Amino acid sequence: MNEETVANHKALYLTDVDKAIATKVVASITKIVQVDTIFVLGKKVNTAQNIFMPECGTGARTSAFWLLTLITGDDKRHKMYQDEIEQKCNSSTEVSCIVMQTSTFVRWFNEKDSFALTVLSNAPFICNTNPELEEWKKETVVGIIPATDKKAFQKCFDLCNEYLAGAELFTVRKQYRLALFMYHLATELLLTAFIKSQTGLELHIHNINHLNQYLSFLAPGIAADFWGATQKEQEAFRLLQKSYCSARYDADFEVGYAQLEIVRQKVSRAIQELKEISSLIFKEAGRFPRLNIV
Repeated sequence: MNEETVANHKALYLTDVDKAIATKVVASITKIVQVDTIFVLGKKVNTAQNIFMPECGTGARTSAFWLLTLITGDDKRHKMYQDEIEQKCNSSTEVSCIVMQTSTFVRWFNEKDSFALTVLSNAPFICNTNPELEEWKKETVVGIIPATDKKAFQKCFDLCNEYLAGAELFTVRKQYRLALFMYHLATELLLTAFIKSQTGLELHIHNINHLNQYLSFLAPGIAADFWGATQKEQEAFRLLQKSYCSARYDADFEVGYAQLEIVRQKVSRAIQELKEISSLIFKEAGRFPRLNIV
């Protein structure tokens, strides 16, 4: 990785130490999958920094990277590569990785998609074998990037209300597994909609842990609270993560009322705190939708 490969954009400055770490990360990733381009979308330096929101305070040491990896050809094994990359890299440096085909990213760019344009305008390369992308990056002007759909977050609340109502009903009936499944759906919708409203990226995944990792670069305090500080809280998060499949299909999956209550409280806090972050958006849009939080 040469010096010219890594830009130092004001929103995401990569130090010499960052570049040395990135060199090792790139070496690990390229052993797993044939890569066209790797962008840095965000990093954590005590507080998180990213290319989508205003600058955060600087810190002494980078502890994590948020990467977008574009891969060659039409290989569809994105999730498998993502999991392997994160597992391989996290032994030395925490990495959250989104994997997609280069052709998909190029199509988004040609469609003037806000996420693709923001990435090309702001995100530094740490690896690039595609000279066309490099030329587009030089030509991309911040002023032409369309605004992300801020109302996407607002629109999620009608459906979120239904999931919360379902969780309440199943809790009253002591169907705690199904109640947890409803909280999983509410959490997945909430995090996906917030990430889209801030970055323009629409994700189609059910993995709460991955969504929360991405959230940790945008709203680190909320993500940290969701993961939990105590063993009981972390166990409740683990059950929430598993509940998408296990709550419906695994006869041995168990969840108690106390664990369900921890999840309920965390979902309630996340809704209110993400609402506060987005408060200016909703002042412009009008009344914030009513949420039925038990």
